[in-house]
Amino acid sequence: MANTKMSIGDTGQVQSLVDMVADKVSKYDPTKDGEEASAYKETEEVGFWNLIFRYATGTDIMLWVLAMIATIITGASMPAFVLIFGEMIDSIGGAGGFGSLSDQALYMVYIGIVTMFVSGTQLFLFAWFADRIAHRIKIRYFEATLNMDSAFFDVQNPTEMAAKIAKETSSIQKGIGHKVGQVGMSVFSAIFGFAFAFYWGWLLTVILLGGVPAMAVAGGVMGVAAEGSQKEALVSYA
Repeated sequence: MANTKMSIGDTGQVQSLVDMVADKVSKYDPTKDGEEASAYKETEEVGFWNLIFRYATGTDIMLWVLAMIATIITGASMPAFVLIFGEMIDSIGGAGGFGSLSDQALYMVYIGIVTMFVSGTQLFLFAWFADRIAHRIKIRYFEATLNMDSAFFDVQNPTEMAAKIAKETSSIQKGIGHKVGQVGMSVFSAIFGFAFAFYWGWLLTVILLGGVPAMAVAGGVMGVAAEGSQKEALVSYA
């Protein structure tokens, strides 16, 4: 009878230990090591710059800087293309600048060639940078997994760890790679667009800015509607 009670007590202790480990595992951060990883809080987030400076080397930072320079040039190409196109339209009516109509056509060809080269360079550099960072994180993630005790694998399926590591590092790779290039290109296109517009036609630009709030509201409504429909679709397929 005493042995039975001891067995029940031991079972309770083991269950308590398993619950404690499960709680720590649920708060586990693969970018941290040792005891710091076990004490990870769900509210703590690893920011983009923190991620960059934690895992990037000097070569990685150089790649990122060159990629951002290419992003700036790519972002400026569309406003420049629109500006030259507008001048071509004016030249048809005899009021265009930037040389003759043939010269303006050549400018558009030059802009297209430069954009093709620079945008390709941008994609390549961001992809290379993200791949290097993701590879380094994947190694650290795997090392942290190996350093966990056996209780960690009682609540985590070891056969799924490789797929889990690959999936999570792939998400990081996308977030710090071409996504940054897309956002940066859109931001710099807007900046250069407003700069060109105010420099070559500030009065018309001020007038057109009156419609920006309405466009922003319409875009917000469309975004909310699209998000709601996407959630409904996911629920229907669940």
